[in-house]
Amino acid sequence: MRIGPEHLIEIADAYCDAVGGLAEKTLSHRVFGDSKRLGSVREGADITLGRFNMALEWFDANWPE
Repeated sequence: MRIGPEHLIEIADAYCDAVGGLAEKTLSHRVFGDSKRLGSVREGADITLGRFNMALEWFDANWPE
């Protein structure tokens, strides 16, 4: 199974729902320090493996109970 940027968007959407409807730009800023990064990935932009892994680590550390 290949895991790619589309999975990151699914995780981000699930996180926003889990915390009560957080805006994508706000989440993007929290995860990447860039409010436009998740939107760019959603539109098909590439993301480096390092940034992808860093985002997964952020979600792991910050996921609500």
